[in-house]
Amino acid sequence: MNILEIHCESYATRVAYAAAHQLYNLLIVPLDADDEDFHPREFLPIEDPGELEGCIQGMGGYVCFKGCETGERLYRWLMGQRLFGKSWETLDQELVLTFETFVQVCSSTYTKLHCRQIEAERRDQVAQAAKPLPIEDTIFEPIGSMSELLPHAVEASKAIADYQRATAEAAAAEQNENQANEPGGALSLGENVHSASAGQSGVPETGREPAQEPDLPPAPKTPAQRKGRSSTAKRQK
Repeated sequence: MNILEIHCESYATRVAYAAAHQLYNLLIVPLDADDEDFHPREFLPIEDPGELEGCIQGMGGYVCFKGCETGERLYRWLMGQRLFGKSWETLDQELVLTFETFVQVCSSTYTKLHCRQIEAERRDQVAQAAKPLPIEDTIFEPIGSMSELLPHAVEASKAIADYQRATAEAAAAEQNENQANEPGGALSLGENVHSASAGQSGVPETGREPAQEPDLPPAPKTPAQRKGRSSTAKRQK
């Protein structure tokens, strides 16, 4: 049986009554009595079994839920139920020990079992939290979306995808065409800005170096060019 299925109050009450009843009968047995001639006696002055059961359950509930910690308090509660007439101070020692036993056993049994049940509930809560939720308890669909189930929805999805792809291709082609038609469009391989500008100005190509742009510094001469020009100047002298 699962520990959570045990009724703490009922179990603690039955265990306490069994312990108190057995102790009471052990205390009242005369030393010279024969076991066969002795019959167990009830420490509560109630003859009707139904009334006795109700009284025992009431005693257990009083101990478990009212914070009863002593046999005296339980006995005074029973005096309020008009079950006993003697005061606690004049009560027989057998009954004193019986009520003390009932309170101690009932209280300790209920407290320990209730604590164990709380621990078991917490473990179950942690296990339930760690377990993934079933798909039907989530916001996700257990089956495909509507676009995957209805035939016309499938066709519409394909048409939308084709339209978006065609629109993207047309935009890319238009952008390439605009770039090609702009003045000084894309340069060919090996062509630079200066060569393209020179070709567009209409200046014929010659063997000499093209004139530098006014806003550009003269191109630096290589060591071979400087050496060759120096030799030419010496011959002219």
